[in-house]
Amino acid sequence: MNITTFLTHLDKVRKTGKQYQAVCPSHDDKSPSLSIKQGDDRILLYCHAGCSADEITGAMGLQLRDLFDGTQPIKSSTGLSRSQLERALEKECLIVLIGINKRQDFKEISPSDRVRERLAVIRICKIVGELYV
Repeated sequence: MNITTFLTHLDKVRKTGKQYQAVCPSHDDKSPSLSIKQGDDRILLYCHAGCSADEITGAMGLQLRDLFDGTQPIKSSTGLSRSQLERALEKECLIVLIGINKRQDFKEISPSDRVRERLAVIRICKIVGELYV
């Protein structure tokens, strides 16, 4: 979601320099205590009363993932960025494809190559889970 769309869900929005202020939807707020700013890949929130981003988005009927460009956060539970995860996915897929090509050419696959190929499949499943689930 972009910041313009996000701001339409808030009340008493005002621009203050490079950020915005609004009434926090997560607590009984009389004057704007929520700071909103566009980050590199996400919308950044800070409630001066201490509400968490999860509480704020929940009160708006949104989810944390709505703060990010696309549908996924940049950092995964592994600590890798989206681009790092995508590069790892490409590498693991290549390993599986090499094994497929060897089988199609009726070439022998060593036990260590079989183990590495199984590991690649496990890693692919984990990476896909991080990127798309």
